[in-house]
Amino acid sequence: PYTIWGASDVYVRSYVTPARVYVNPPYAGSPAEYEIRFSLGPGGGLVGGVDWIEITFPYNTYVPSGIWYYDVLINGYPAITHYVYGRTVRITVPYTFSGGAYIVVTFPLEAGIINPTRSGTYRLRVSTSKEPTVVSSYPYVIYSSVISRPKVEVIPNVVTATAEYTITFKTGPSGSLREHFDIISVKFPSDTYVPDLISEEDVKINGFDAYEVSTSGRKVTIKLPVNIEPKEEVEIVFTKQCGIKNPTEPGNYYLSVATSKEPTYVTSYYYKIVESMIKNLLVSVNPSVTKVEAEYRISFTTGEHGALEEGDKIYIKFPPYTKLPDSIDKHLITINGEILDKSPGINKTERLITIKTPTSFGDEEEIVIIISREAGIKNPGIPGSYKLKVWTEREPTEVLSNSYTLTESKITPVSVKVTPPTVGRNLSFEIKFKTGPGGSMREGEYIYIRFSKEIDLPPYIPKEYVKVKGITLTSNVSISNNLLTIKTPIPVAREEEVTVVILNDAGIKIGEEGEYSLWVYTSRETEEVLMPSFLVYPPPATEISVSPEAPDGMNGWYKTTPIIELKAKSKYDKNPDIFYRWDKEAWNKYTGVITPPEGVHVLYYFARDHLGSEELPKSLVFKLDTTPPVIMNLNIREGMYVNTENIDITGNISEPLSVLLIQGRRVPIGSSGFFKANVSLNEGTNSISFVVIDVAGNRTFRGVKIIRDTIPPDIEIEYPAPWITVHTKVIEVKGKTEPGVELKVNGKPITVREDGRFTGEVKLERSGTNALEFVVKDKAGNITRESVAVILILKVRIELFIGKREAFVNDMRKVLDYPPFIYKDRTMVPLRFISEGFGADVEWDPVVRVATITFSNEEKVVIKVSPGSNVASLNGKAYIMDVEPVIKEGRIFVPIRFVAEAFGSDVKWFLEERKVVIIYPRGG
Repeated sequence: PYTIWGASDVYVRSYVTPARVYVNPPYAGSPAEYEIRFSLGPGGGLVGGVDWIEITFPYNTYVPSGIWYYDVLINGYPAITHYVYGRTVRITVPYTFSGGAYIVVTFPLEAGIINPTRSGTYRLRVSTSKEPTVVSSYPYVIYSSVISRPKVEVIPNVVTATAEYTITFKTGPSGSLREHFDIISVKFPSDTYVPDLISEEDVKINGFDAYEVSTSGRKVTIKLPVNIEPKEEVEIVFTKQCGIKNPTEPGNYYLSVATSKEPTYVTSYYYKIVESMIKNLLVSVNPSVTKVEAEYRISFTTGEHGALEEGDKIYIKFPPYTKLPDSIDKHLITINGEILDKSPGINKTERLITIKTPTSFGDEEEIVIIISREAGIKNPGIPGSYKLKVWTEREPTEVLSNSYTLTESKITPVSVKVTPPTVGRNLSFEIKFKTGPGGSMREGEYIYIRFSKEIDLPPYIPKEYVKVKGITLTSNVSISNNLLTIKTPIPVAREEEVTVVILNDAGIKIGEEGEYSLWVYTSRETEEVLMPSFLVYPPPATEISVSPEAPDGMNGWYKTTPIIELKAKSKYDKNPDIFYRWDKEAWNKYTGVITPPEGVHVLYYFARDHLGSEELPKSLVFKLDTTPPVIMNLNIREGMYVNTENIDITGNISEPLSVLLIQGRRVPIGSSGFFKANVSLNEGTNSISFVVIDVAGNRTFRGVKIIRDTIPPDIEIEYPAPWITVHTKVIEVKGKTEPGVELKVNGKPITVREDGRFTGEVKLERSGTNALEFVVKDKAGNITRESVAVILILKVRIELFIGKREAFVNDMRKVLDYPPFIYKDRTMVPLRFISEGFGADVEWDPVVRVATITFSNEEKVVIKVSPGSNVASLNGKAYIMDVEPVIKEGRIFVPIRFVAEAFGSDVKWFLEERKVVIIYPRGG
């Protein structure tokens, strides 16, 4: 390794210049950064990637065996460490250097080189592959006492988080510290936020509150609360309450520590600041089809240090081609079930939604965001797999979700019902399917139904034979190659069940037994979908048996109710259902023998199996009449009396088509059943015979006895005798006549006993001569009249006893409802009893509580009294009674003096007998 200088053969040795060494920190036993500066000799140029530089550190310097790429820099560029042997490091130069070039080799703190453990002056040696002569450096000094290299723990070690810092180190051999006097200084790295004020109780030195704390930029100075010995372990804790915030960028960070006794700042081991991220991000989309608005369910877990406060932001970025609405109402998004406090921010260009949390969430807490379908987020229009991104204000790293797949929308088959599924019959179809999420149709769009080729279809189907959702079509259904094109008469919503009904009048038939299929699609969902298959086969058959087989009456009528039994057979059903009805009634399920109703009726019946195949209805006529005809509304009755030679007999027959015989003679019957016949009668009892025969041969026989009587009844009047004189208005009548007659005297009915005798009372109208007319009418209507004259000279004697119910009227004993009594020193007598004793009429008005007495003899007297009032009316004039009338057991009692004066009578009082006697007329 010699270099030629000049033109002559002169050889000069070339080597590097002595290096200058800069150590930071320059303290014994401390990890340090070494910067070594030297120049290459004139002939010492180096080729990049080939040549190397070799550096040997002095004794007692620790050089780690693994110094990695980027751990050594040459002129600022990373260099590859060729090898490390003991304290010697060989480094390959990263690029070419010319002779005389200035070289700076840097071993950063990360290289892990530790200064010698003893203080003193040291040299290292440098050589290169081109200049192998080892050249010692200028001396550099390592000082005696420094603290040990600090270790740092940060919780949480997340960017921008407010964190707790724990720093541990040992004081050096000369590093003893005094309480309240010495200090420890900590310099935090750049981008770490240190507040201007930190409270002493928020900083701990070996578990004790700091004595005094001051800050200057990122430097914190702490006055010790306790004594610290040399080589003693020191723990400094900056609690979260200090408010120190981690750097904003993730990476490896260092801080430095010094004390007032060991003022050299020692750089700590590195500590990591990481970026906290959300995790377990899952997305589900419903419906997961293209081109439709969908519900998005997004769930994730906050990171270890990703707690969110109320109002913090969550960001959701949707994949390309997703369409966001202009705005979303806050009620359409929930976070863990809670509605947002404020509507989210929308950036349609970036496809970004910004949501403010309605509540706080902790570290590693699951968050579920549901964005309603009504929010209007529309899925991309291209099928495929998609992912979205989510991050939060506290965890800003964008995280990619799981893949969600979007497919084309298509209909979902529901059912096909064919009625009846019978070979050779016109079939009706009920086809049900459900539109997909993208299957909404406007009115006038199309539904397509393709039938199997074996199905016989007409050229077209009239619009009235097809319905969509119950609405008749507006245009006919065209058919081409067994494909029906149906124009929808109304809109159809997405995910709506649609029923298409094709009536059997459309004329769709299947001629052979078998299983058939059809396919459905729409103008919006064009993928043809196979519907459930359906079976068509021969119908079941029903047999009928009737007992008795033939009608047992006339004219094809049954007089006895027949028993009808139905049986059916089917290829696919051992017990098909049988249905029947009479005439136009509703169909009934056959469960056992049946009987026809009365009259002429048609029995219809058919069978249907469990698959729905049914036969055409069969029919059979039944005529049944088990009821004999009824004679109704006869105008004659058993034991009826008449006094005529002939009688018209009328009535109704329940069955107008019947034959009627009266006394053996046929009598015509009207269409309403009415008949009329004239029959001659003999004196005495006559038997009238009726015979009725209806069309079925049922017969009715009836006989009625009526009595012809033309002789008037006899009457014998025993009392009163003609021209007898009487003294009371009410007189007795008695006598004898025929039993069963009606008797009236002056229009008043008198009861006649079974033996013909009669007794009764009649009221005479006036004093003087009165005529009594007796009228007797027998059952046949024959009448006898007799008259008797009597003379009325009114005389009344009424005897009453105080406290006794017994009384006498003209010596006739009577019993009172309540006895007379003394009231307010006045004798009170019953008003109605006294009045009727005089032959007066008494009326009671319960509404106004007034009794009215009308007495007529030679002149008319009208009296009105009211219980509780001592004012009476006598012929319209006020009359003041001694005491007011009172009621006892429903009877009005008045003072006897009022009675005497009102009726013009005398009153006598018998003290010993406590008897009152009223005599009319006065002085009589």
